[in-house]
Amino acid sequence: MQLDGVPPDPVTYICILKACGSLGALSVGQDIHAEIERQGLLRTDNVLGNILLDMYSRCGILATAQELCDGLSDRSVVSWTALMRGYAEHGHGEEALQCLERMQTEGLVPNSVTFVCSLKACSGIGAKDKARGIHMEIEKRGLVGTDPVVANTLVDMYARFGTLVTAQLVFDRLPVQDVVAWTALMAGYAQIGESESVFCTYDKMLRQGVVPNAITFIVVLRACSQSGSYGLSQTYFEAMSRRFGIIPGLEHHACIIDLLGRVGHLDEAVARIDEIPVSPNCVVWHSVLSACGKSGHFKCGNQAFEQALCLDVKDAVAYALMSGVCVDGNFKNVVDRVLSHNM
Repeated sequence: MQLDGVPPDPVTYICILKACGSLGALSVGQDIHAEIERQGLLRTDNVLGNILLDMYSRCGILATAQELCDGLSDRSVVSWTALMRGYAEHGHGEEALQCLERMQTEGLVPNSVTFVCSLKACSGIGAKDKARGIHMEIEKRGLVGTDPVVANTLVDMYARFGTLVTAQLVFDRLPVQDVVAWTALMAGYAQIGESESVFCTYDKMLRQGVVPNAITFIVVLRACSQSGSYGLSQTYFEAMSRRFGIIPGLEHHACIIDLLGRVGHLDEAVARIDEIPVSPNCVVWHSVLSACGKSGHFKCGNQAFEQALCLDVKDAVAYALMSGVCVDGNFKNVVDRVLSHNM
């Protein structure tokens, strides 16, 4: 467009900044920001300011996002919510909730997206009291029965808190119990070690005609690993592709490998890693190392340690786990040998 001599206008900048935020293309976004500043557009266009703020929030450049928000001449719910999303998604729940308080102090009323960001912030930092207050406001607005995204986020939050009674109560009131809500409930049961409840909830979901997704199977397979249910894990694993057409990803394979390690089938776990169609990550090798430390299987542990360091020579978790495998005090010799081999 610019090669044709057509100068970009604010609408063009908005489209580009939205793309930058979605793709994490920070450097391009910063160049556009500089051009916007050069033209003085932020002084007259709050929509452009909100989009810029959102772009920096999504990219995790939160100090700049906060500065932009503070500098807006007319902050709106959209402005504050974009900033809250950035804080919540990048692990700064306290700051996200502070934004909510400042927004309400300015007389602005939260919308559904604001509530979702607030609940995620509460979930991330375990702010149960604050969460209950936000839940009460959501109930006053009647959003549990009308907004599935807000309702599903509530279920997910209480499940993460381990407050499964409340999560179940909210779930039971949902007008549409979709796979997201079912999976959130199962994840909550898995988190507190209630594997049987995970399996029962999965069966109920199928009876309701809801089709599981890839995340559902990660939750179910983790529950199998926690409970040592190898036979059941194979049933679920095969159902993924044969019944539901879901190609198992690395996390699904990792769950099976972790389970094999837990039940002492370490050689089979390593053999299974070789069969994974994608390259295993450090987490997979950590699972094997952890199991080797419990069983004293040095040969298998040494192999897992070597593979982990091939991926990341500074893998602190791998070093810590391998020290547990080397019960006879030869940890330093093993490390020296593996490092010299990898150099």
